Amino acid sequence: MRGRKLYTKVNIFILIGLLYSFQVCAQSSIVDIQSRLDSISKEIPGLNQELELSVNRLPIQELIRTIAISNKINVVIDPSLSFLVTYNFTDVPAKDVFVYLCRTFNLDIIFNGKILSFVNKEEPKQPYIYKPPIIRYNSLNDLITLNLENDSLINVVEELTANSQANILIMPSIRNKQVSMFIKNVTLEDALENLAFTNQLVLEVVNGSYVFNGNEDEQSGKKQNNRKNDYSGELKLNILSENDISVTAFAIPMSELVHQVSVKTGIDFFVYSELEGNANIFLDHATFDDFLQALFNTTKYTYTVENGIYLIGERQSESLRSTKVVQLKYRAINDLITVIPENLKKDLIINEFVELNSFILSGSKPAIEELTSFLKRIDKVVPLISIDVIIIDNRTGYNISTGISAGIAEEPVSTGGTVLPGIDMNIGASTINQLINSFSGFGSVNLGNVTPNFYVSLKFMEDQGIIKVRSTPKISTLNGHEATLKIGETDYYVQETTDFVVNASTSQKTTKQYQSVTAEFSIVITPYVSGDEQITLDVNVEQSTFTDRIEPTAPPGQLSRNFSSLIRVKNNDMILLGGLEESSFKESSQGIPWVSRIPVLKWIFSSRKRDTSNEKLNIFIRPTILY
Repeated sequence: MRGRKLYTKVNIFILIGLLYSFQVCAQSSIVDIQSRLDSISKEIPGLNQELELSVNRLPIQELIRTIAISNKINVVIDPSLSFLVTYNFTDVPAKDVFVYLCRTFNLDIIFNGKILSFVNKEEPKQPYIYKPPIIRYNSLNDLITLNLENDSLINVVEELTANSQANILIMPSIRNKQVSMFIKNVTLEDALENLAFTNQLVLEVVNGSYVFNGNEDEQSGKKQNNRKNDYSGELKLNILSENDISVTAFAIPMSELVHQVSVKTGIDFFVYSELEGNANIFLDHATFDDFLQALFNTTKYTYTVENGIYLIGERQSESLRSTKVVQLKYRAINDLITVIPENLKKDLIINEFVELNSFILSGSKPAIEELTSFLKRIDKVVPLISIDVIIIDNRTGYNISTGISAGIAEEPVSTGGTVLPGIDMNIGASTINQLINSFSGFGSVNLGNVTPNFYVSLKFMEDQGIIKVRSTPKISTLNGHEATLKIGETDYYVQETTDFVVNASTSQKTTKQYQSVTAEFSIVITPYVSGDEQITLDVNVEQSTFTDRIEPTAPPGQLSRNFSSLIRVKNNDMILLGGLEESSFKESSQGIPWVSRIPVLKWIFSSRKRDTSNEKLNIFIRPTILY
């Protein structure tokens, strides 16, 4: 007997020791959470921000989420947390509230950088022994027998789904719920209904699937409202003044919401027409105007203020329409109305007042203010781009004319011409006869004389030329607009028109008209300035020149060259655009057939002409941004 008493005392001491050790472990866990929160509060100031909350049977997930939103704390909440909280917190830091919740509901916080994850504290793990639920399914008659005793709902549903091939779903908050029941030889639907009824669950059929959920008491919270509630939504108000309004509303009629907030802030209001529809809104520390703007956004309602009274009604109501003149500082209003989005112009009358560079807006006040805000955002200084263009045109060429030609002119030709720097001589008959006479008398040679109109022309000439044209024009344009430069020359040709007039006799009348043709160099530059002052240039260059006429009265021929380029440069950087290069070679000859092809003799019995030219155009461009 004495030994039995001693054994009992030892067991009591062991039990007390175990309870004390559990308490110490729990206490050390809470201390660790508080220490971690104190440490991380330096990086998350919202943990030190004090709270003023009063909740009654509010789900703990909603409480943590509300604190996180108001104090800007990143949180992740375990969906299985389904406790209902009833507390009143005044001037308590958020971190102390979190520690209190962890201690009261046996929660744990997992720290991942600046993210706090709230989960159920893991209990000491016991060896897990899976006990399959006793479920018998008769495939012949589709009847089910259930014999459950504290079995996990998720295991029961898995077995039922595998046997019946029906879709059975569970809401996350009740996945670990323990269920018990006994039922024999019933259909699947009867089994599920009885399972829900005996274990205080709710069974619904959604799109052909069975869905288990918690009972209504666990899903709903107490509605807070000083008036008699005739709505099924949720409304939470925390109003300190008309400039400090916090509202959380889900499926609340707009008329009820406006009434409650106006009464609690003491603001006078008048409603022209009944406000239809419900509102879902969350505002924290907002003003009364912010509240109305958020509430009426995307609806047909608006408001205005006269003598401190808020007038509320439909936007088309004449008493709520307003007119405003918006003057632009930097942009011209010409064609600006085309860039305004259509949704901003809806239900507004917009007129341009060019003399004042202004828009006259008429419509509801919120719509006017929204469009005014947009116009201010686009009313910026448009960059002016000054573009230096340096054009360098190099032209080189040479011309060679050689040969001897002879003939009989209509009149006697006098001897003359140049010997240096090139030979270009015309020798008349008298000079030729003198040369012939000087050779006559030698032996038996007597050449005689040529006719008085006979002449001989000698040419041995080469012309070389180098032309370098340099021009430095400067052009300016606004961002996104074209800047054009043209340099050209005009030539004329004769166009003859012959008219026949038939009267008593036929007469002919010929008129001459001079027509013009132009050859020009043109460059078109369109600049686009980006935010980092990089400039994109769209460059188009075209050059045309005159060529020889096919006959004296015909218009001159034209040769055109052009290129396009899209480049990106920094502000005040210079770029080179080249590539417009033209080379030509032309050679012609005249002479006596066959003889003009014989070496040596061809230089006596033919004349030759060779033309070679080379043109190269280089363009330097330097854009400069001016404000």
